[in-house]
Amino acid sequence: RDHRGKIASEQGIPPFVIFNNQTLEYFARIKPESIQEGMQIRGVGTKKAERFLPEFVALIAEHLESSRGGSTEGNKG
Repeated sequence: RDHRGKIASEQGIPPFVIFNNQTLEYFARIKPESIQEGMQIRGVGTKKAERFLPEFVALIAEHLESSRGGSTEGNKG
């Protein structure tokens, strides 16, 4: 929610326009690691995916990496 609030403030739009609370809860539970996975979540349409989803997927990836206690750089490819 903090990141959503930051984006909303920067763009001068209400936070719920980005993703509503329920969609953020789905992100927290499902933890999409790609745009395609994120687009499967209820509340994420094509326009929101293009405009906002990359930042949220990156944030989730950072969180997962830090909670795993290391880098995932060697696992790509």
